[in-house]
Amino acid sequence: MVDRVLVELMIIAIDRLQAEILEREKSEQILRSIVEGTVSVTGKDFFRSLVRSLAQALDVRYAFISECMDAPPTRVRSFAFWEGNEFGEEFEYNLRGTPCELVIESNSYRCFPTQIQTLFPEEKDEFEAMEAQSYAGIPLLTSTGELLGHLAVLDDKSMETTERNQAIIEIFASRAAAEMERLQIEEALGRLAEIGELAATIVHEVRNPLTTIMMGLKAFKKLQLADRFQEYLNLSLDEADRLERLLSQILLYSRPQTLDRSEIELNSFIAETLNILQTIPVAVGKHLNFSENPTPANILADRDKLKQVLINLITNACEAVSTGDAISISIKKSGDRRICISIHNGGTPIPADILPQLTKPFFTTKASGTGLGLAIVKRIVEAHDGELGIESSEGIGSIVTVQLPLVGYIW
Repeated sequence: MVDRVLVELMIIAIDRLQAEILEREKSEQILRSIVEGTVSVTGKDFFRSLVRSLAQALDVRYAFISECMDAPPTRVRSFAFWEGNEFGEEFEYNLRGTPCELVIESNSYRCFPTQIQTLFPEEKDEFEAMEAQSYAGIPLLTSTGELLGHLAVLDDKSMETTERNQAIIEIFASRAAAEMERLQIEEALGRLAEIGELAATIVHEVRNPLTTIMMGLKAFKKLQLADRFQEYLNLSLDEADRLERLLSQILLYSRPQTLDRSEIELNSFIAETLNILQTIPVAVGKHLNFSENPTPANILADRDKLKQVLINLITNACEAVSTGDAISISIKKSGDRRICISIHNGGTPIPADILPQLTKPFFTTKASGTGLGLAIVKRIVEAHDGELGIESSEGIGSIVTVQLPLVGYIW
């Protein structure tokens, strides 16, 4: 009797083990199909391959990927649709009354294993035409949780509601969302490149006649003009100079921040830059106090662009204080991986509502400013995998920080 029970238990255990092995083989095959089906394709071909592989993995009749057409989403369109044994035509539809609406509203996986024609009477005709009986769907989200669209499967028979099936759909959805986000970034970069080219063209077209105008104005300075006209001339020349500076900064801001990196030791680099800065008019009579890091601090950076950052930030600090006041520049390690450059002035604090706007393009609090200086600084710092911070408060003044990765920690 005991032997028979042991035999039966062994048979059950063997059957369970075989089922687990078979399940694992199926899962491995599904993952292999995702990789093999999408490794060498991108864009539309990627999504078409993905929905076909998904339909085959779940043994369902339909699979499709959609993207939202508005926000908040009320309408979607498909851009990859597997229909039985072939790719179907792309389509768009209103979400109202569909299971897709519940997927997107709940922002989670939803499955309706049977009777979807009864559950969604507004879509009954469409489901009857497709002979659809079951549905499962999941939203497609960016890495920051923003909604892109959704992925769904339908079948002409009941659908299993197993954890394995849900896991498969989640895996496919993750791959689809990643590719959608990549394409969006690629498109955005393309638009930025076009904007950069347009900006360069506009700057060139404006700068040529501006140069001619400035030559004419400077020629007038040789004439003996009445005081009133001399004032007009000086004002015109000042404005022309300001426009020239603005054109140069627009061109600088619009260009991609390509870096020519080399290893730089910050203590000596900042000391060298301060020697140059001490002689510029805005710094005359101001004390530039520098506190070095106790040990060498090496970074990989573009020497010219980093110098541009320091000149801009220290010049701003000098403009904020009076003659005889001090500007404190210091560097110290910020954790094990980063170094922090700090520039502190004790001038009038910056209002809290203005602080977040300081790095926005064309925002300025200076009468003759272009509003691009800090915006360019921010872009250069971020191109170095760094962070720009600005703090300001009563009794302390303003502190600008630039955090950069130390050598060996660029990522």
